[in-house]
Amino acid sequence: MDPSAAAAADDDDEDDYHATTGGMEPRGEEDNGASTRGVTGRLLAWRGEEEDDDDAEDSGGGSGAGANADEDDAASSVSLDTISNDSILIPPEPTGANLASLLRARKLILVVDLDHTLINSTRFAHLSDDEKANGFTERTGDDRSRGLFRMGLFRMITKLRPFVHEFLREASAMFEMHVYTLGNRNYATAVAKLLDPDGAYFGERIISSGESSQPDRKSLGDVFGWAPEMERAAVVILDDTAEVWKGYRDNLIEMERYLYFASSRGKFGIAARSLAERNRDESEREGALAVALRVLRRVHGEFFSGSVCSGSFADVREVIRQARREVLRGCTVAFTGVIPSGDGGRASDHPVWRRAEQLGATCADDVGEGVTHVVAGKPVTRKALWAQTHGKFLVDTEWINAAHFRWSKPEERMYPVEDDASAGAAPNPGGIAGEKEGDLDAEDSGGGSGADDAAAAVSHGATSTDSIVLPPEPTSGHLASLLRARKLILVVDLDHTLVNSTADYDISGTEYVNGLAELVTDDPGRGLFILDHASWFSAFITKLRPFVHGFLREASAMFEMHVYTLGDRDYAAAVAKLLDPDGVYFGERIISRDESPQPDRKSLDVVFGSAPASAAERAAVVILDDTAEVWEGNSDNLIEMERYHYFASSCRDFGSPWECTHSLSERGVDESERDGALAAALRVLRRVHAGFFAGGGGSFVADVREVIRRTRREVLRGCTVAFTRAIASDDHHSVWRRAEQLGATCADDVGPAVTHVVATNPTTFKAVWAQVFGKFLVNPEWINAAHFRWSKPKEEHFPVRW
Repeated sequence: MDPSAAAAADDDDEDDYHATTGGMEPRGEEDNGASTRGVTGRLLAWRGEEEDDDDAEDSGGGSGAGANADEDDAASSVSLDTISNDSILIPPEPTGANLASLLRARKLILVVDLDHTLINSTRFAHLSDDEKANGFTERTGDDRSRGLFRMGLFRMITKLRPFVHEFLREASAMFEMHVYTLGNRNYATAVAKLLDPDGAYFGERIISSGESSQPDRKSLGDVFGWAPEMERAAVVILDDTAEVWKGYRDNLIEMERYLYFASSRGKFGIAARSLAERNRDESEREGALAVALRVLRRVHGEFFSGSVCSGSFADVREVIRQARREVLRGCTVAFTGVIPSGDGGRASDHPVWRRAEQLGATCADDVGEGVTHVVAGKPVTRKALWAQTHGKFLVDTEWINAAHFRWSKPEERMYPVEDDASAGAAPNPGGIAGEKEGDLDAEDSGGGSGADDAAAAVSHGATSTDSIVLPPEPTSGHLASLLRARKLILVVDLDHTLVNSTADYDISGTEYVNGLAELVTDDPGRGLFILDHASWFSAFITKLRPFVHGFLREASAMFEMHVYTLGDRDYAAAVAKLLDPDGVYFGERIISRDESPQPDRKSLDVVFGSAPASAAERAAVVILDDTAEVWEGNSDNLIEMERYHYFASSCRDFGSPWECTHSLSERGVDESERDGALAAALRVLRRVHAGFFAGGGGSFVADVREVIRRTRREVLRGCTVAFTRAIASDDHHSVWRRAEQLGATCADDVGPAVTHVVATNPTTFKAVWAQVFGKFLVNPEWINAAHFRWSKPKEEHFPVRW
């Protein structure tokens, strides 16, 4: 939709609302009720439901006298509490009363395994020598601080998985929980008592091998007594063993096995020492249960977001599928030394291939232009060497397994491919272990002397940098040298980007009281410096942006850096000296307004000293600046920075009324080192650098502009946004365009797909709709924050107020 139409639609929103309510302000109880029915009526009508005939007056043509009454007063009379729970859609087919009650309470059902999922147990007789040396014996008593319990009746020690109590407490708010184990009844009851001593989580909902219809299988029929489709659509399963849930894999969140004791690792053929033997344990914060809880929160949230507004019953299986497909989306994977070639089967049928596809990756038969990762069993096959010489990720098969269990893309550097990776390698707990010896891919095991032997003779060091593909058009020798060194070019602004300055006479009264007037010498601890020059009318107080030194240090490893400011030459040199006293970051690469051909514009032609800059040069430059307007024609290279308004004069001269009413110095605060604007920019630069060289090692040259565009489009991907009173008649298009650039879908009106309503008034029809139907209601700064932070902000930080 053209953004101009959005403004009209937004205006129509007001007219439609008045037509619905008859345009009357509530007067007394009767009118208030009519107004409520009018709003509710439109919402229900949108869902395909009908109201009583006596509501016709609310949707009929009210008299002109009230046609222009303020919609806000009418909308504010809606009681959200009276309709929010009843709006939960119950499945259209017969549903158990318990399930219907759960859905109205915004709860689903969680079926959870015990052994290797929530706990790990071992018999006294199976303790290893190292475990005994670490104090695990038959006489070991309970140690609640470590989650260890002696189960004398079973002659066992049971270890609770880290974070289990927090997991159960938070999950119980979203799910009715059932235990389902293939252990015997007495054992199941005893472990459940450890986890839930008061019966608050499971109650009597415990199924053991004695109640299971099959000794080696689990069935939702055993949970419900029968398993109609609607029950299946509302059940999530948490288990470490996928094989026992034949027919229910789509409901399953497969857990990485908790193998605390040596006997468990031996049972599954894992030779490495156990956690107990090493006196180690999973992380509370980042362990398997913390990961599972994050996934459960998402499944729960998206299920009810879908079932309230879609007009049809949501399905946890589809939510799980979609969430899983996002894990490796954007990755294209080739395999080598992993999938046997001589068994007559198709590579695409192999479990590791299927797992990668389920995680959203594209699997390729061979290496080529689009491949981002090569998953290898050894580092000297043809494909593996191609990855190393073309700047692609080369990873072990456990990288895919880790993505499967962690529900996020793992850091590739943590999964290197070793020469002897197959020797003593532990099979994957999830049951997918790549064959790392013997048969290789057909191209690796072809006739003759063997590709591996030939490939092994290649010197990695001799080919790794020379293989960077240079632009097909003439390129300066300097740029070619940078690319071979895996460096790009970063052009960075000074004022409001890396620093903020104010004339010493221009401090505010509050800043004077806060002590700025007493600053007579530099204060490096606070990042405050006094700059003076004979040619200046007055001295300046300059404040370095938090994290600037860390930013420059890390960015210099990836980029050749240039300063480009529209301040004068003396000021530019003085600030650059503060930031880079030894000249290791910028050197002489400083451009001021004295070198710029236009006093209010910046140009990449000036950076390269050419007219114009070549396409190859433009493709390798990233710009960091707080003012997009000065980079006309180069906006695709730009990472726009949120302005650093430390001083009051900066707020007054450059800040918008909603951006800064009081400066940071007036408030006595500053940006965060860890989560401030420069830390966010560095994360984006790392991604752009990696994305450029991942793409630039094949038969084409990467382009930072495309990497930036793609990265930006991921920020709000999956969000569908409607606007109400957030789009003004003159600058209305900027917020719409910005949302689309961030990957959001912008909608003309509210509807089933809408996830967010952006508003400046909480009582318009669309704003009330969002509150009634559990959608996010945010002010326009939510989109601006996403733009500057390059991540989806927390909606609760951007409430819509009067």
